[in-house]
Amino acid sequence: MITQDGRKIKDNPFQEIKMGKFDRCEPYLPDVLHVTDVAEYLGLHPKTVCAYIREGKLRAIRCGRYYRIRREWLREYINSESACEE
Repeated sequence: MITQDGRKIKDNPFQEIKMGKFDRCEPYLPDVLHVTDVAEYLGLHPKTVCAYIREGKLRAIRCGRYYRIRREWLREYINSESACEE
């Protein structure tokens, strides 16, 4: 994407996801997501996403001090009943 002043900026891969086009955009998502990426997509605070991980609502792995969420695990959470209850 190019701005009016001619600068080139990266397209946000989560923009289309926010519009409810997860199935179509899934191949463009990275295989492994950061907590901030998931929080941005779900419209939640990153601390809330971490709480869901600790509660077992959202599956993740721990890499050092940080969590990583696989794309498939995000899909499972979205399709689960716990996501509908929130």
